[in-house]
Amino acid sequence: MNGIVVSQNPGICSNISNGEHLECCPNYRIVRSNCEECLPGSRGVDCAEACAPGFYGRLCRERCSCDPCDKVYGCQNVPKDYTHNRSADWAGSRGVDCKEDCAPGFYGRLCREKCACDPCDKVKGCENVPTEYMYYRSTGMYIFFLFR
Repeated sequence: MNGIVVSQNPGICSNISNGEHLECCPNYRIVRSNCEECLPGSRGVDCAEACAPGFYGRLCRERCSCDPCDKVYGCQNVPKDYTHNRSADWAGSRGVDCKEDCAPGFYGRLCREKCACDPCDKVKGCENVPTEYMYYRSTGMYIFFLFR
């Protein structure tokens, strides 16, 4: 009987429970007996393909507007007049020449990290949030701090 296998892990194409070995779908790889999505900068069967020239990021879906193009992060060039602290690796910004601020809810180097709190600092995430109030998205809870 032919059919579609549905599982909680969408990357599994064959299941070990019916006597077959674990096989991951394209764009997934085996990590500790599970199928996980390819890391940014790679794709294909067992994540063996690097992004094609001009593409980068998650499953190589982002298009670069620069050359050279980093397979993971895309455009890395920073304008000469950009004065941001280089040791922070352009944290809090993204896009061509890092001229765009992170979208709400994202922070860090090229805005790749997702915040679990609101408000979210575009550079440090939840680290610099005022201590009087914090909202945790993962739990949906507001936490208020009272000082005397």
